[in-house]
This record gives sequence, structure tokens and C-alpha cells, in this order.
Amino acid sequence: MKKALSIVAVMALALGAAAQNVTTTVATGQNIGTFINNEFVGSGVYVFNAKFNGLAGNIRAQWPQVGTFQANGYGTLAMDNGIVLTTGNVSVAEGPNNDGGMSLGVMNMYQDPEISSRGYNIGTSACATIDFDFVCLSNSVAFTYCFGSEEYNEYVYSTYNDVFMFLLTGPDPATGEVVTRNIAMIPGTVDSTHPEGIPVAINTVNNGGTGSNYMYNFPCTGCYNSYTTYFNDNEYTWGASTPIDGVQYDGLTTKLTASGSIVPCQQYHMHITVCNVSDNSFDSGVFLEGHSLTSPEVQIGLSRSTTDTVRHSTPLTVPLSMSATQFDQATVKVRFGGEAISGIDYFFLAEDGTVINNAESITVTNAPTYFTIQPLANANLSTPKTLDLYFASSLCPEFPDLLIYDTMHFILAEDIQSPGDNDGIDVVSETHLSVYPNPATNRITLTAPDAVQYVSIFDVDGREVYSVAAAGTTSLSIDVSRLPKGVYTVQANTAAGICSNQIVIR
Repeated sequence: MKKALSIVAVMALALGAAAQNVTTTVATGQNIGTFINNEFVGSGVYVFNAKFNGLAGNIRAQWPQVGTFQANGYGTLAMDNGIVLTTGNVSVAEGPNNDGGMSLGVMNMYQDPEISSRGYNIGTSACATIDFDFVCLSNSVAFTYCFGSEEYNEYVYSTYNDVFMFLLTGPDPATGEVVTRNIAMIPGTVDSTHPEGIPVAINTVNNGGTGSNYMYNFPCTGCYNSYTTYFNDNEYTWGASTPIDGVQYDGLTTKLTASGSIVPCQQYHMHITVCNVSDNSFDSGVFLEGHSLTSPEVQIGLSRSTTDTVRHSTPLTVPLSMSATQFDQATVKVRFGGEAISGIDYFFLAEDGTVINNAESITVTNAPTYFTIQPLANANLSTPKTLDLYFASSLCPEFPDLLIYDTMHFILAEDIQSPGDNDGIDVVSETHLSVYPNPATNRITLTAPDAVQYVSIFDVDGREVYSVAAAGTTSLSIDVSRLPKGVYTVQANTAAGICSNQIVIR
């Protein structure tokens, strides 16, 4: 009999392990700034001055209301991991749902002054708040989240409307005036009546029905039943023998996006908060998707998806410019990598011919600035060598730690051995073929030392991508607008032999 019971127990454990339930880990003791940057911050955002419940440094043990979560395959949440912020212990958010009104309150409850100043000055408790300052390079910031609560569904349209807000404070892009906006809004609800949209809350995003305890706030003001598409009903029936996999909360929103327009390089403040309203029971929480706090990426210059080849006797021109038109210039620190060694195999030169050294800073503007990779005459390139240029660019002088990164990859190799069959014709030095403009976009003009009979253009792999008969002229205009961006070799067959040169098409 004991053996049979053991088998049943093992089967139960196996089924429990297979269940797709959210798990949490409390973050008390961790530095709040490090925690936010490690778990929440994504690309394009520089975060500093972080606080939890108004205090910097390590998260106090008295507030087990913030931590990380793992979805463990629970698809309704539509997130794999991130930060969970709750009105009680974060463990309440864990699945399965086996209680219709779970609470695990905290002894030292925090009262959020921001919430109090926004009309919730009576009855809020057990607030959990995250604050931080941030700077972005683009004109918008966004993150994704879900809100869940044990107040669903009984207390829809009641005074127990647990509140959460994402308050964004900083210069209004239109007026420059410093304003505070709640960006936790129902999608598509901005209109003349609601210029900032309708806030996401229990009384606005729900299953469309009236909770059994709605009479606590009747008639209900600011209540809506038409946004059910943003709600996932997860209600547990009191006394049911079968729990519901996923989360403990009886209801949760779909994954939503909070976003706001900002001014690049200007400092903003984010206040993320969730509070109980009217009581300290039936916990609520916000799931913030991991690394979802992002701002659109800004490219400083030319990012190459293919490898360009730099030939031994032919310098390569590298156009570098800013693609972010809202900025006038950037300070770019250049570092060299790869097998090739600066000063032995090549020099990286500015437009005026001065050598740019490793880790030296250069200035880049909206207008293309041309740099040159100059292989050295005595460089040993019998075996090709890689060359990587790493760029760390600062666009905001007041915030030099906000950097964006770009990389260019090249190969330094010996000179090309005239592509194709040359029928025994001698090869004339590349310098005898003039190509203008270089870099080019639409057309190039070739000028050769003798009558040109035939012109070919080869890509970096030696493939002929263009050819034309020249009818014996020494100057020829060619349309290159259909060629992909990159480095090419232009070869002209003349009466005196073959001459060639390299071009950049951008």
C-alpha cells in the first residue's frame, strides 16, 4: 500500500513540474539601480538614479514586493521573464490559481505620494514603486507589461479598484514645458474627451460584466465594459478542487505597450507604481517584460553586412556619416581589432591625411566624412588579414555614458590578379584609371590613359557584375545606381593594356 501511495505521489509531482506556472524570485537585498538595468533596460536607453519606494541603494527586506518572474511556458502572459511589482509579497503572483482572493500583505506599507496627489489620497496602501531617470537618443520610449489582480472579477465596478500608473515626467516635445503623463493607457482611447487616453485599471479593462460587489461604488464613474479584448479571464471558483495553471491572479490584461514621446538627449523621469485601494486585501501586480524598456536605435554611420576587401596597393575610402538627422554631430571613439596591425599593415587616415590612432576620438557630422584605410607598402598580406573598426559614439554631450556602437569588418589582401581572361594583355597600374566621383551613388565617369575598348565591374569576390563596350573613347560615363552598396573594382581594357581602380558605391 505504501508503494502504491509513493507511485501516486511521484505522478503528482511529475504533473506539477509539467504545469506552466509562473515562478518568482524576490529582489530584496539587491541594488535597485543594478536590478533595473539588468532586468528591465533594453537598447537605446540610459538609466540612472533608480529608487524603490523612494530609497536608493539596496532594496529593503521589509518590502518583498519586487522581484523577477519566469513564465515557464505560460503563454497567456506572452512574456518569458522580467520584473514583477506587487501590492503584497511577489510570491502571490505565482501559479497555479488555487484561491479566489489571495493576499500576503507587507508589515511596513508604503504610501506613494504621487498616487495621493492624483485623487487616491484616501484608502491607498501597500504601494510598490520604482523610480528612475533616463535619457534616450530617439524621440520615443516604450516598454511592455501586463496587469493582474485578485480583485477580478468580484470587485469590477467597485471602490476596490487597485491602481497602477506609469508616470512619465519631462519636457513636452511640442511645447518644451515639463509635464507628467500616465502612459499606462488603453490602446486607441485618445480623443477630445480623453486627450491622454483611458487608464488601464480593474474598472476599465475587465470581462465586461459587473462584479458581485459592484454596489460598493454605485453608480460607477470612470467604468467601462467595452475593452474586453485586452482582458484574460483567469477566475478561480471558490472551493474548486482543480487549480488553474499560470498565475494566481483571477484576471490579467493582455500584453500591452506603454509608450511616450520624448526629446532626444533630454532627462526624463519614470515613476512605476501599483497600490491597493480601499483595503489591504486581494493583491494586485504588474509584470514588466524583461529588457523591454527601449528607444528606437540610432545608427551613427555605415554598418556593413558583408566583408569588404582592401587591396594592398589601393587605399579604401570609408564614408562615415550620421543617419540620425536630429543630431548635428557625434564624438566617435575608434578602436581597431582583427589580425591586421595599425602602423605595420595599414594606417587609418582622416581626410587631411593625418593618422588616426587606436582609441582616438573623431568628429562625425550629417555630411559624409571620408576616412581612408591605407595598406602599407611593406605589409605582408600574402595571407589575408582581418581588420575590424569598432565605433563607440556619443551624441549627447551632457550624457557621455549614453553610447551607441557600430562595427565595420574588412579584409586586407594582396592585389587582384586582373579578373577573368586578359588574353595576354599587360596590366597597367590602377592609378592610370581615374574614377569620379568616388564614393558614388548614381553615375561614375572613367578616364583612361588610352582608348577604352571594354569596361567590366567586379565585386569583392571577383564576380563580374557589369560590362559594356566602350567604342574606343578615353572617357566614359557609367550608370551604377542599380549596383548594391559596397566596394567594387572597375577594369578597363585599353589598347595599352588593362587598368583598374576601386570604387565605393553608397
